[in-house]
Amino acid sequence: MPSLKPDCACALQRKAAKLRLLHPEQSFLSSPVCRAHIAKNGHLSDISPQRAAKFLCSADCVAAWSEHEINVQLDTELSGVPDYPVTLVIYPVKHRRIELRGCRFVAARGNPQLLSLIPSAWVSLYPSGVGSRSIRQLEYVSPTEASGAVPKDASASSAFVVRSDPEQFGIGRDSYNFSQLNPGWVVESVQLQKYSVSCPDVATSAQSFGGWEAEWTPLGVRVTFQESVCASSLPSHSGFNMSLSQYTIRVWVVGPVGTQPLALVR
Repeated sequence: MPSLKPDCACALQRKAAKLRLLHPEQSFLSSPVCRAHIAKNGHLSDISPQRAAKFLCSADCVAAWSEHEINVQLDTELSGVPDYPVTLVIYPVKHRRIELRGCRFVAARGNPQLLSLIPSAWVSLYPSGVGSRSIRQLEYVSPTEASGAVPKDASASSAFVVRSDPEQFGIGRDSYNFSQLNPGWVVESVQLQKYSVSCPDVATSAQSFGGWEAEWTPLGVRVTFQESVCASSLPSHSGFNMSLSQYTIRVWVVGPVGTQPLALVR
């Protein structure tokens, strides 16, 4: 059988956002309508979620006022709260309280973490085939840590994909959709590790078709895979042929501190 050697193919890194520079450990309020409705005189600002209790900012929280904006300082130890819409409530002096809807709480972000599981429902594998039949092996493994079907150096990956068949099956693309990550979680970077093939001595030729590539899509990442072919035309080996394609993908995600990127799977 051919042997496989790991070979890091490429890595993807998300570009930094250009809208606003913020410290990743800072929670803040964002709103397209708040500034236009700020009252000049007031004595207290309170942040009230549209659902649960008022735990984001208590009555003794600090707020800096001006004629055009209010800067509310949130608890720096706040965690376990995802991004969600909030209502800013202002209590002007001698006036009724004012509710400013359309604000949004944006939680502090933690450090990037490896996504240990990519649900199979999030992956669209290219239907590799030979003629009218499917290839002999098309396998998707995630998580990889508890699997004995992956190379040792692939055990700390997000997913592992292998294709093999005695005949050539061609190249293609696998798509990964990360739109179902929990609120506030996004993909920060991706690393694709491919495996080069060392054909056995009985093979008289070795060829590779296509190329390896990982690229961003609106919903996630698309992986273009390469096919490696080992072949022998010697009669004593009955025309040995084997086509292989094998890679691992590592995905790092970032999201609100104290929350998880995936919903609990039972």
